[in-house]
Amino acid sequence: MENIAEAYNFHFKSSRRPRPGQPNPNYLQDLGYKKGGIWKSSSTIVKKALGKDPNMDKREDATPVGLTNLGATCYVNSLLQCMYANSSFRKFIYELSDKELSRKGGIILENLQEVFANLQGCSRKYWNPRKFIECLSLRPNEQEDAQEFNKLLLSRMESTLGKSTKSRIAQFIPNMFQGELCNYTKCKACNNTSERTTKYYELSLQVKGNKTLEDSLQRLMDQEHLQGPNQYLCSKCGRKQDAVRGMKLQSVPPVLNIQLIRFDYDIKENKRKKVNDSIGVPVVLDMSPFVEASPQQHGEMVYNLAAILHHHGYSANVGHYVADVRRDYSEEWWHLDDQKVTKIGDDICKPLKAKSKPKQQEEDDVKDLDYVEDCPRVQKAEQDEKSNSHKKTTHRNSRNAYMLVYMKKGAKLSRDPKPGANVMEKIAQSNAKFLEECKAYSVKAKQLEKKLEERRDVVVKIMESTSPGPMKSDSKRPIVVNGEWLKEVIAGPSILSGKDGATNIPSVSVPMLEISQHGFKSKILCEHDKLDPRCRGEMKRIGPRAWDILSSASKIDSKELPEVCLECSLKFLREIRRKEEEDRANDELLELLKEQVKEPNGFWISKTWCRVFRNFANAKKKARDSSAEVTDKDGFKIELPSNMTAEVECNHGRLCVGRRDRRLISERAWQALIKAFQGDPFQGSCKECPICKDEKASEKTKNQERKRKRKREEKEAPQLASLAKGKYKFPGSRPPREGKYYIIPHAWGVGWMGYMGGDGDAPSNITVDELLCEHKRLRYRIKPRGVDSSGTDPEILALVPEYEFEALVERYGSSPGAISAEIHKDSLEWEDLAYTTSPPECEECINNRVKIEKQARLFYTDAILYIQEVTKIPDAPSGTKRRPRRKRVRTLSRLEIVVSSRDTVGMAKMKILEQNDIAPGQQLLYLGEKLLDDNGQTLEELEIEQETTLHLKVDSTKSEDCNYAALLPHEERAGRTEGGFGGSVLTSW
Repeated sequence: MENIAEAYNFHFKSSRRPRPGQPNPNYLQDLGYKKGGIWKSSSTIVKKALGKDPNMDKREDATPVGLTNLGATCYVNSLLQCMYANSSFRKFIYELSDKELSRKGGIILENLQEVFANLQGCSRKYWNPRKFIECLSLRPNEQEDAQEFNKLLLSRMESTLGKSTKSRIAQFIPNMFQGELCNYTKCKACNNTSERTTKYYELSLQVKGNKTLEDSLQRLMDQEHLQGPNQYLCSKCGRKQDAVRGMKLQSVPPVLNIQLIRFDYDIKENKRKKVNDSIGVPVVLDMSPFVEASPQQHGEMVYNLAAILHHHGYSANVGHYVADVRRDYSEEWWHLDDQKVTKIGDDICKPLKAKSKPKQQEEDDVKDLDYVEDCPRVQKAEQDEKSNSHKKTTHRNSRNAYMLVYMKKGAKLSRDPKPGANVMEKIAQSNAKFLEECKAYSVKAKQLEKKLEERRDVVVKIMESTSPGPMKSDSKRPIVVNGEWLKEVIAGPSILSGKDGATNIPSVSVPMLEISQHGFKSKILCEHDKLDPRCRGEMKRIGPRAWDILSSASKIDSKELPEVCLECSLKFLREIRRKEEEDRANDELLELLKEQVKEPNGFWISKTWCRVFRNFANAKKKARDSSAEVTDKDGFKIELPSNMTAEVECNHGRLCVGRRDRRLISERAWQALIKAFQGDPFQGSCKECPICKDEKASEKTKNQERKRKRKREEKEAPQLASLAKGKYKFPGSRPPREGKYYIIPHAWGVGWMGYMGGDGDAPSNITVDELLCEHKRLRYRIKPRGVDSSGTDPEILALVPEYEFEALVERYGSSPGAISAEIHKDSLEWEDLAYTTSPPECEECINNRVKIEKQARLFYTDAILYIQEVTKIPDAPSGTKRRPRRKRVRTLSRLEIVVSSRDTVGMAKMKILEQNDIAPGQQLLYLGEKLLDDNGQTLEELEIEQETTLHLKVDSTKSEDCNYAALLPHEERAGRTEGGFGGSVLTSW
């Protein structure tokens, strides 16, 4: 039975680590005990098993409800939050009857009811406004302007409600949001005044050049003087006169919407640009200085700030909307960023404290989005804020405020309005369903945690039990199971071994934590349905006490344990003995090959064969059995040539010349080797092949003659000696000095250099026909690429000074039509190089060739583009394939994305998102030092070739939200952005 134990390695100690070719079934420390799997934290396993805990989404009663972003719907979410803050408007929407909602366009009001009701009574932290978005036929992945959306939505609601027979309902929108202003022109000569009264739903105020909102209002009221060529044609005077033109507010509504003009049209760049100037927004706004009517007519005109809608981003087409909103009947302010809701406190003038490394944009304005830590302006602002912290501020300074909502002080507000019964019933059902999900999750989580603890207790008992001792001589049924099965018992299901946060992991259920019988003896049985010694690497042997615990937990009967196979064991042992004999014989041969012997004794064999045999013997010793394929450390098969003397024998069947490929071995080694391998006996006394000797001597004589000829040429023409050292080569780092040069083919120069270096024969005469075009002009430029040098190629041209060219022509001859180049003055930089050639360069042929080559380089499909993530942008351009010298930059991950030349920068960002989970809005891509900030430009337009390396810097302070339409090519994007809300319900009535 000792021999049987040896066949399965059951005689190994349990502490011995497995080795190549020597597995140890008794070794149990590689089964993942307390390493991953079921030994991960219970919360991690529960999350993988049951998914996200809905209890984490429960809302506290005092916290507002957020809104889900459906792609680029942040502008809708922010405006809805601002509207919801108006309790009187909310109460009016709640009280609309079914009759009013059944009118054409009432579906919008009905869905708005549902939005407001869920923002008020939803039990979740956030709610999905998909139905409201769909009823407006908005495109979720295209961001639009929030101000324009507000105008269109109010206009649509006013149109729908205006059909009501009840004046209160028909006039509600105008009564709450509408004011009157008067545009006037006054003649200075006769004081005749022309007036035109208009109604407004919002005041549009300039940001640029104004420090506070009051300054903007005053600027709106400022008069314009019409004089000179701009004189006013007075109807009373009957001719043009000097006049003043202005605007005055005649009334302001209870809810005053103010829109800040954040975007200007840049005529030079032909696009809208954002105005990032900071403006002070007052918490309390007194409108009486700006309204013409007296307080007796309209009462007190003091307004309280109720909401601020911010636009974060550096351009008009890209950005993110958030809102700061004040709760009803309180001074509590909240920052609402889609699903994220953050409490600001009772002082809106004090921004949220920024962390050392801002991670989300709640710390933006609330600390501005384009906040830079080392910006001197920001540092100064922070110092001023600290020094003035004791002062009570009355203005909120912001560089991103886009829309303001003010409510009239003393206006009648509805306290905590309630939705209708039908809506409340739907919300109650939804909340009940959600709370039931939370409860069910908690129950399942507790069951899973309990089962997990039971499983761990079983494994601990198994591992703490005694290890298997020596196999008894009368034991035919050892306790042996499949190693992978036992590993799943110890570490848990394999799906629990994935990385934390992986998304494609199937659910783990409580039954999966039960110890299954399935597979406990798979992959370890032979053809006789017994233990196969060849599969000992797949086996694990445990002790009786451990088996008692395991069988009790898995319900496996001990009679089901497989027996050892005597027939397979004896056969396997015979193979082991045979392999040991082969290894011993190979070791003896290796020792014989080490014996030293001198001529004329011994035999000649191939040096290469000896090296391969040594590698073969050492690899075979490490192989599992004699029938296994012999491979090297890299997994490549080692094939041993059968003929030991193939490289020793020349083409004439005699001993080859030279001792480089052969070695001498002893007669004992030869006699031992010839029994197993083939080979012709070349004794140490054998003479080398005389024919090969003569051929080698002849070649040596020729080489010596070439060498003497070259030395003679160098002696007779000293200028060729310096030319042979490489000065003929196409100039690269420095431009050539002033003087006359001749242009020769680069290939001719390479051949001549090889000849002068001792390789090959002397070249033929110099021919320049290949450098000339069909117009008999030069087809290439002299400047190297990268120096404004379209059409050059350093592998085609070579410059040779005049005196050296004459020496070459004298020695080797030249075809008619030499090409000369005159360098007019010394230059330190290639950009300053001034030269002329004879014949001149052919601009037509060069431009055509450059155009074709450029098109070929810039047109590609399924090509690789390298994305290198960095923390700092290198100083030198890195878009070219040649790597310029620059300071070392600490690099992070490196990606490879597959692109085509027609892909846009935005599409490349989406491919980066797929691989590295970095939002497009947070990606700053650089080509060298150039920021690729236009997402609509294609790689071809930017002249980015395939296999170019772009640098990626991640700006985590920017929003993850993105206008996906802005990632499209310009021609596709234009068709989408020009339409605005075209196709939606807001423009189709």
